[in-house]
Amino acid sequence: MPPLAAQPVPGPGFVVLPFEDRSSFEGPWDLGLEVPRYLSAYLTTRYGSLVVAPQVVLSRVAEQGLGTGALSDPKFWKQLRDELNVRFLLVGAVSDFDVSRFTTGSETLGAYEAFKGAAAVSFTVYDLTRIPGSLPAAERSHGIVRGEFADRSFALTLFGKQSQRTVEYRELNRIKFGSEEFNATVIGQACRQLAHNLTMQLETDLPFLRSRELWTEDTTAWTAPSDTTDIIFRGRVVRGALIYLEGDDAFISLGDLDGVQKGQMVTVFAEKEPGISPGSDVKVGLLEITQVRGPHLSLTKIRTGKENLKQKMEVRARVIE
Repeated sequence: MPPLAAQPVPGPGFVVLPFEDRSSFEGPWDLGLEVPRYLSAYLTTRYGSLVVAPQVVLSRVAEQGLGTGALSDPKFWKQLRDELNVRFLLVGAVSDFDVSRFTTGSETLGAYEAFKGAAAVSFTVYDLTRIPGSLPAAERSHGIVRGEFADRSFALTLFGKQSQRTVEYRELNRIKFGSEEFNATVIGQACRQLAHNLTMQLETDLPFLRSRELWTEDTTAWTAPSDTTDIIFRGRVVRGALIYLEGDDAFISLGDLDGVQKGQMVTVFAEKEPGISPGSDVKVGLLEITQVRGPHLSLTKIRTGKENLKQKMEVRARVIE
């Protein structure tokens, strides 16, 4: 693999290190690589920044003849910062990764079954511009995030015949981590929620991420880093309107069926003046979704531009599929 060259980036980038696997999951997946690889692809899609994924970092370590101890060496982190122009470094551990099957009734005569996926990671984000220096001073975000998804359809199995979910559960090890088939499983859905919750925490601790213009860009798919090209998330822009304003709150016509989620930022646009080109939309405010109330209804908190907002103004949000 050729040496990694420094690259200009549109904003601060991330380098994601391999995670420690502290889970009790028994299967073929190397969670210490697969989970951070998955998160790297999600970060790339959400923010459009350079994200250096863990396998790329490991290749760099091997090229230089370094041991895995380099992964915890701030001097190596500084080298990555200088060569790749990435500002933030994400380290973590997989603390939980599980798929559970629940049944009621008799397996041999007739039973109902349901499945649940759960994943959790502990993480820390360091600001590499503060290294060399003390690690506590460089720390910008840390915590534990979790994702869960339960299939409560309770499929009926008769006379021991396997349902489609049972087949999926028992053949889970044959599915490629991060593939479309994986994403359709309960553990895939849990990983998706995990990634979303991680970005919500990052945006709380690193507010500049919320202000990026990426939320309203029309994209089919962002290209992921070199070792995550098989994990693809697709982004699209959904459009709605301001329905009702009261104090610092606003209702908008985007909801569950539009793909928006609690904590997401929504941009408000004023009507364009006649003769203005399509690319000259005027952004007048920013909202944060606090509650998703229905298929096409959400309650938001006004974050900026309160004095400029009016009913029927267009709102836009970028969702990841």
